[in-house]
Amino acid sequence: MFSSIFLSVICFAGLIHVEMELHVQRHMLQVLNQQREEKLEHRNTAHEDKESVMKMSHSDTKKGKES
Repeated sequence: MFSSIFLSVICFAGLIHVEMELHVQRHMLQVLNQQREEKLEHRNTAHEDKESVMKMSHSDTKKGKES
């Protein structure tokens, strides 16, 4: 009787431990994904800014040649 209660408590404690570890891993993964998305957005914005500057420079160059 005592041994079955003891084993049940041990199994329950193990289950709680695994659930806590899983929760921490999920949270860490969400944070890493959010950081990656922010980095990609920043990179895309920088790339779009660079393209717009290049287009403006290119159109200015064309205007200068036409004059």
